[in-house]
This record gives sequence, C-alpha cells and structure tokens, in this order.
Amino acid sequence: MKRRGASLVEIMIVVAIVGILAAIVGGGLGVGCNHKDEAEAQAREWAGAMYPGKQANVVCVKKDSDGDGYVSCTVSVASESGATPQMVGIECASGWGGNEGCRVPKMKANAN
Repeated sequence: MKRRGASLVEIMIVVAIVGILAAIVGGGLGVGCNHKDEAEAQAREWAGAMYPGKQANVVCVKKDSDGDGYVSCTVSVASESGATPQMVGIECASGWGGNEGCRVPKMKANAN
C-alpha cells in the first residue's frame, strides 16, 4: 500500500521549522523593531500629560536596542524664562511586544 501526501504531524513539523527560521532571520534583520513614529507619538502624549500647556520637542531612536519592546526617546521642554530647555530621557513602547505607553528607564549599573 502506497501512501499519498503528508500526514498532519509532518506538516506541523515543517511549519514549526519554517517559523523558527523566520524568527531567527527576522530578529537578525531587525524586522519589527523600527517603530520610531509610534514611539514618538506616545512620547508626545506623555509630554502633554507631564507638562500641560508647554511645547515639547520629542526625538526617538529608530530601534529597540535592548529588545524589551521600548524605544529610547528624549523629550525637551522649553522653560518659561527662556533658559536652557529641560530634557528628560524616557522609553516608549515601539508597537510590538505588547507594551504600552512610556516609562522612565531603569538605571543599569556598569560593572567595569
């Protein structure tokens, strides 16, 4: 008796292997990590809540450098007296990984 086609188990194994390879290749290329616009929009929303009525300039990096789903952003808020603007470093969700909103980053100790 000759068998025609593939069994469900064989198809599931092939799909799993392809999925693992896609995750490896996608991670190496940085696919899914370039959500600068989304992070900047969330940073502007955060700045509006933290500094109501003040104009904030927001700049975010393009990629999540540590893989935690947050992109580093700098918020610059003009002072009323015209002195040097106040600058705050925050991290905002980059649109993947299930994270939302912005947070003040945790400080990491350097063991060098």
